Amino acid sequence: MSQWDDETRSNDGTETDLLPDYSDLSEERSSVNGGAFVPYWRRGRLGRVGCIVGLIFWGICLLLPLVAIALVIQSQIVIQHSDVPGHELRIWLVMEARERGIAISNASLHSGAGGDVSLVCVQTNVSFIFWQGSANPTGYCECYARPSEAGRYTPISTTQGDCPT
Repeated sequence: MSQWDDETRSNDGTETDLLPDYSDLSEERSSVNGGAFVPYWRRGRLGRVGCIVGLIFWGICLLLPLVAIALVIQSQIVIQHSDVPGHELRIWLVMEARERGIAISNASLHSGAGGDVSLVCVQTNVSFIFWQGSANPTGYCECYARPSEAGRYTPISTTQGDCPT
C-alpha cells in the first residue's frame, strides 16, 4: 500500500476520491426523494439578478413576433394614456409608394397657460424607422378646452412644434 492509497481512504476505509466534495453545499429536505436531504449549491445575489435580467430579455424576444403579427394584421398598435384625445402611444406601419417602415408617436400632457385646468395641450412627437425612404422626426401640439369635469374636450388649436408654456 503506497502513500497515495492512504490519502484516498477515509477513516472507515472507503474511497473518498470517488465522492464529490459537498463542503460548499447546504442541505435541504426534498419532497421528491421521500424527504431525504438533498444537497444544493447556494446562488449569489448577482447570479439571481443576472437570471432575472436574462428572463426579461428572453420574454421580450418572445413577444417581438407577436408585436410584428399585430402590426401586420391591424396596421397599428395604440395604447391610450388618459381620456384626453391624442394622449397615446401609437406604433403603425407606413406602407407608401416611396416610404416603408414603422412610425412611432408618443404624446405628453401640458397644462394650459397660467395653470388653467380647463385648458390642456398634448405634445406629440413622431419618429420614423424606415427600411425604404426617409423622413425627419416631427412634433406638433394640440390644445383642448374642457368646460367642466364631466364635459367633453373640444379642440382649440393645432400647431407645428412644441406646445406653449
